[in-house]
Amino acid sequence: MYGKITNFLEGKNEAVSGYLEIKKDQVLGRVYTVHPGNAECYYLRLLLHKIRGPKSFNALKIVAGVVQPSFQAACRALGLLEDDTNWNSKLEEASISESPHKIRELFAIILVFCQVGDPLKLWEKHRDSLAEDVKKQFEAEQVNIDLYLDIVYNQCLIPLEDIVISVSGKALLQFGFLSSSREAGFAISNHHYRKELAYDTVHLSKIVAENVPKLNQEQKEIHDDGHEQISSRPVLRHPFYGLISTCYL
Repeated sequence: MYGKITNFLEGKNEAVSGYLEIKKDQVLGRVYTVHPGNAECYYLRLLLHKIRGPKSFNALKIVAGVVQPSFQAACRALGLLEDDTNWNSKLEEASISESPHKIRELFAIILVFCQVGDPLKLWEKHRDSLAEDVKKQFEAEQVNIDLYLDIVYNQCLIPLEDIVISVSGKALLQFGFLSSSREAGFAISNHHYRKELAYDTVHLSKIVAENVPKLNQEQKEIHDDGHEQISSRPVLRHPFYGLISTCYL
């Protein structure tokens, strides 16, 4: 074990089996402490005290044959971390009476100072209460909120990250989150963008399926060309597909 390395020194009394040049004795040693705020170093130190004979830093991340993405994830897989029951309870209690801004402040404090076992899971469980004010901005437009959830959560992460940075000087990426996109804010204020996303794509797809067989040869060529161009673009969704497909019917 890393913590016992000071016991194995040259010139001591008892020989180590298989290593005649090394002796061992009872020696008081100390491994430097690491503040939990320095997350990966803290979890690295924890692993060094639990895993015997690691040959590399990457080897410390291997648990049951699986390479974990971080030292914290390795600690979690080994059961070395407490669960987040207490933090879940605090956030659930806050969601009853506190504003989303206050809940985000609480979440940031917990994230920075309280050694959260699984930050991403904690976020996924409470992101609806954290983003309640952002959701209301969309609901005021009477749109289908399910179409905007990714944007809503992203917009919530931006002020949350600002709080975390102000408290710790670290971005959410350093706590295991994906980076928020600060360029997506226009989606909230851009009415036309929201209107395009609000198309009922299921209904439009049904119209396309019913009417494409009715196209003449020229119309079909135009339809197929438009469909091919749209399909080749690297987009997540294309709200104009129905319009392109039906305008020639």
